Amino acid sequence: MAATLACALAPASANAAETTEPEGEIFSSSIVRLSPMLAVRSARIRRGRLAIAGRLALGSTGKVHGVARYRGGTRRFATRVDHRGRISIDKRLPGGKEAQAAHVTLVYGGSPLFQKQRVTLEAFGAHAARSRATRATAPTTADAATLGG
Repeated sequence: MAATLACALAPASANAAETTEPEGEIFSSSIVRLSPMLAVRSARIRRGRLAIAGRLALGSTGKVHGVARYRGGTRRFATRVDHRGRISIDKRLPGGKEAQAAHVTLVYGGSPLFQKQRVTLEAFGAHAARSRATRATAPTTADAATLGG
């Protein structure tokens, strides 16, 4: 019995030394994961709260994790992707009552069908937009001299 076991193993190891795998492997399309198409519809700061609405491709499952960095600190959060692929975030920003803008990074971790994706954006409050518009439209003394005033 030991002789038959040795004979059975010998050809296998000899064949293993002779055969080599091809360098460039070809993968079928069933292995390639799809893009989740993470998109943000709106990102705003209102009354010290971060409100984000977005969506992923239909069939996406799992969670979207995020980090908001703002003047008063940093806030981490997570939300589930619903059955229609939508995400909704409404989180209080501790110490962010005066926050006018936040740097937000959203990460979808992926699934067996969809690959990982990261999106970075800026969320602004109503006061930030209004103050920028006021500064941009305010005339300067150079403008008055040019207009002949």
